[in-house]
Amino acid sequence: MCWGSVRFFKHLIYSILLVFGLTISVLAYNIICLIIPDRPESSTINQPAEAKIVPTTTTQPIQPTEKEEKESDILKPYQLLYPAMYGSKADNLIEQENTVYLTFDDGPSNLTPKVLEILKKNDIKATFFVVGKPDSESRKIMKRIVDEGHAIGVHSYSHDYRRIYQSVDAYLDDFYKMYNLIYEATGVEPSIFRFPGGSVNSYNKDIYNEIVEEMNRRGFTYYDWNVSSSDTKTNASVKSIRNNVLNGIAQGKRSIVLMHDSSAKNNTVAALDVIIRELKSRGTNFDILTNEVKPIVFKY
Repeated sequence: MCWGSVRFFKHLIYSILLVFGLTISVLAYNIICLIIPDRPESSTINQPAEAKIVPTTTTQPIQPTEKEEKESDILKPYQLLYPAMYGSKADNLIEQENTVYLTFDDGPSNLTPKVLEILKKNDIKATFFVVGKPDSESRKIMKRIVDEGHAIGVHSYSHDYRRIYQSVDAYLDDFYKMYNLIYEATGVEPSIFRFPGGSVNSYNKDIYNEIVEEMNRRGFTYYDWNVSSSDTKTNASVKSIRNNVLNGIAQGKRSIVLMHDSSAKNNTVAALDVIIRELKSRGTNFDILTNEVKPIVFKY
């Protein structure tokens, strides 16, 4: 192949094109390597850099820690008060139909002996929720109530709503005094009680749940009412008291009747005999409240 021949120039052009192509390929490869990073490991493909593997939640319940268990057992300060003041709740509660439970609040009074005579004459037993009267005559009357087969329970000692419902501690202080007075006068440790004003009233609306919970914890049973004689009204008469009770008692149902045994309730005493005789004519049964009787309680 001679220099300057056609064949020479043909081979020269092929060589220059080959070198140029190789040079372009090398440059292109280097540029690509600079732009595109190394491939990730196969185990992390499609896995974001911040992703973490979270273990599957177990189906077993989370158990409380030892600290949490101890905290749940801590008693509130008032629960440590009066460690001997506990009642006893019955396992099975009685719910007798066609039964009337006559109850008297606020005694004993000078009228209590008259009430007891009427009950004795009619062979009827009733329930007395008494207040704090520590004089000897009141103690004798409380003893008579128990001796004649009636039930006795705590109403309050002071009957001072503002004082009693200041706090759970205040309620327990008052209750304890009455509890002891009943025990000293009668030998009975009362297990039933009635809240002054009922379990839910304008004075205890902020703490009644806490008081109820504490009294239940201590084993005491409280009773509200579903029939009221309304004998505390200023215009209450013998007729109105009689009608309120008789009209409030539904045939065949059980009724807890609220009446009062204070010295001003002469009309209550006067209406009592008529009420009892009328209810007897209806075939009504009478009984006393004990911790075995299912309570009738208010709902807020």
